[in-house]
Amino acid sequence: MIVTAADSGTTRTMKVGDSLVLELAENPSSGYRWAFERLDESRVLVVDAGFRSAGDQPGAGGVATWTLQAAAPGKTTVRLKRWRHWEGDRSIVERFALNLDVAPA
Repeated sequence: MIVTAADSGTTRTMKVGDSLVLELAENPSSGYRWAFERLDESRVLVVDAGFRSAGDQPGAGGVATWTLQAAAPGKTTVRLKRWRHWEGDRSIVERFALNLDVAPA
């Protein structure tokens, strides 16, 4: 299952052991990067993270990706913020939230 910015605020149902891929547009050269604001690692694990560039030119944007795996049953919300970490919360320009309902395997 692939989740994008269009899915922010929605709920996804998973079973323990299932994975989903979260894809969010990002341009690291601007300094604004996605970071987890809330992640309950007792329920959901980040098993992979990466970035796919949209072009070969310096400064090209692309897509930040994370593979999340359901680890334990229950409900949780995964929250991210796009910001410049060195400027603190006043630099947040976008937020993303995904509700997860994890069922036993």
